[in-house]
Amino acid sequence: MDYKTRACKILEANGNRITQPRREVISILDESQFPLSPYDIAKIGTDKGVHLDTVTVYRIIETLETLGLVHRVLESGKFLKCGHIGLSNTPCHHFVVCKDCGKTVELDSHPTISNVMLPAGFNLIGHRLEFIGQCQECIS
Repeated sequence: MDYKTRACKILEANGNRITQPRREVISILDESQFPLSPYDIAKIGTDKGVHLDTVTVYRIIETLETLGLVHRVLESGKFLKCGHIGLSNTPCHHFVVCKDCGKTVELDSHPTISNVMLPAGFNLIGHRLEFIGQCQECIS
C-alpha cells in the first residue's frame, strides 16, 4: 500500500475527514524527497493550480504530525513524510540529511539506544536521531 493510501486510512481511522486540501498536502509530501515547510507546500500547490492557504497547511501538518504521518526534521524545521507508517510500531525515527542540498532520507535500520540513562521519573517513549552528511549528487 502506498503512502497516500496508508495516510488516508490512518486519518479516517482517527476520525478525520479526507478533504481535498488534505489530499493535496499528502500528495505534495509524498512526491518530495526533500523536507518542506508549510510555505513550500502552499507554493507547490499554487504552482500546480491548487489554492492551499498557508494557515490550512499548518493545521494539516499539525494533524499529520500528531498521527505520525510526517516528521519534523530537526536540522531544518521542515517536514518529511514518514516512510514507515503502518509498517512498524517504532516511535523512533532516524534520518540522514545532506548538509549541502537538504535531501533527507529516513533510515530503515535503527541503532539501539538501550544504554541511555534517563533522569528519575522519565519514561522513554521515542526519540529522533539525525545524521548529517553529503548525498551522492553533492559529492560528485
